Amino acid sequence: MFNYKHGIENTKPEKQSPWRLATVTRVEEVKLLINMIPIWFFTLAFGICATQSTTLFIKQAIIMDRHITGTSFIIPPASMFSLVALSMIISVSIYEKILVPLLRRVTGNERGISQSRGLDTFLRNI
Repeated sequence: MFNYKHGIENTKPEKQSPWRLATVTRVEEVKLLINMIPIWFFTLAFGICATQSTTLFIKQAIIMDRHITGTSFIIPPASMFSLVALSMIISVSIYEKILVPLLRRVTGNERGISQSRGLDTFLRNI
C-alpha cells in the first residue's frame, strides 16, 4: 500500500520518540484501521435508521395500554420490542420446521414453497 516506506524494524533497545519512528506492526495496524473507515461510514446510515425505528417503537409503546388483563402488571415500553423479536423467532421456526417440510411433500419440490409464487404471496398476506 502507501505506508511501507514508513515502517521499520525496531531492533534498538533504546527508547525513541514515537513521532519519529514507527514499527512495521504499528503501520500495519493503522492501515487496518484506515481500511475500516469506509465500512464504519457506510453502516452509519443503517445504524441511524435502526435506532430511529426502535425509538419510535418505544414511543408508540408508551402511549399503548400495556396492562395485562386481570392483573396490575404493566409491560415496560422497552420490552415491547422484545415481544416482536420473540414472535418473529417463533414464526420463522414454525415456517422452517413445519410449513416448508409439509409443502415439500405436497408440491414434490425440494424448495418447498419457493416455486409456487401464488401460494407464497397468499401466505405472506395472511
